[in-house]
Amino acid sequence: MKLSLAAGALCLVGALYSLFGQLDQLGAQYDNLQSNLFQVQQSVDRQIGSVSSRVEEILKAQNSLTADYGVEIVSADLAKNQVTFSARAVPKTYTQGMTVAFTADSGTGDLVSAPGQSAPDGGYTARLTCTLSDAITISAVFVQTDGTRSTQLLEQFTGLYSASMPAVQVLEGGHLWGVEAEPGGRITLPEIILSAVPSSTVMAVEETVGQAEAAQIQMGLFLNHSLLTYLEPWEDPDVSQGDGDALFFRLAPGRVVTLAEKEDQVCFAAVVTDVYGRQAVYGDVPYILSEDGDLTYPSAADLSHHDPFYWGLS
Repeated sequence: MKLSLAAGALCLVGALYSLFGQLDQLGAQYDNLQSNLFQVQQSVDRQIGSVSSRVEEILKAQNSLTADYGVEIVSADLAKNQVTFSARAVPKTYTQGMTVAFTADSGTGDLVSAPGQSAPDGGYTARLTCTLSDAITISAVFVQTDGTRSTQLLEQFTGLYSASMPAVQVLEGGHLWGVEAEPGGRITLPEIILSAVPSSTVMAVEETVGQAEAAQIQMGLFLNHSLLTYLEPWEDPDVSQGDGDALFFRLAPGRVVTLAEKEDQVCFAAVVTDVYGRQAVYGDVPYILSEDGDLTYPSAADLSHHDPFYWGLS
């Protein structure tokens, strides 16, 4: 009898040792993935800066309508979510009676136009105020006396909206790794407690535009970038880990999600509302179903989408 108990105890110890080993391995994998993502985001930021410089060079090289031009950010009003640009263009060939108009397209459907004012250097200037977004295009439209219009792209601005928003990083900790699905992809989620902490992974802030402070941070559970539910705030001091600025959230056990297709993804994302009522979304690494029918990470994850529209929130 004692030998049987001893053998059973040894088996239990062995099983627990194996389990703790697997948990340590999972934690290391998650930390490594988070580190890799942070490095990728830094690399992307550097590449965006390089690409922006290259785009400017190409624009100037291919610019067939202007002898010189320039676009600068003058100011921003985050309360109105607007940005003001100063644009200048000197036509390469001037004809009597020619007029110039400048346009700003923020991709939101509100194309802004302003007439060019004559400048001493033979060029035209204007100020344009448009919606602050992550993709703004400034152009000059040359209008001849016979009505012929020629448009010249002057400058493109990317990431201004995201850079003006307070950023956070979601720390979920890999709690869903290995959770098994029932036939048909139905998954019952366990209780999960996760956190959101201030993040420096947002693109470099444009000094003239600035960056707003957060008024509210919510944590949502999303399926294919559609909100399923918000998590409840959690203030259990026993859960607190490290960063004193971290906010904690709890998903109650028993929530059911269904991943019916190979492309289906489930993830947690922080919904940040700034002091002006604007929103941005910061997602964590998503989960997909593995070949074995349990939750795992995809081979690659794009965490660059912060637009609430992309997440079905506007």
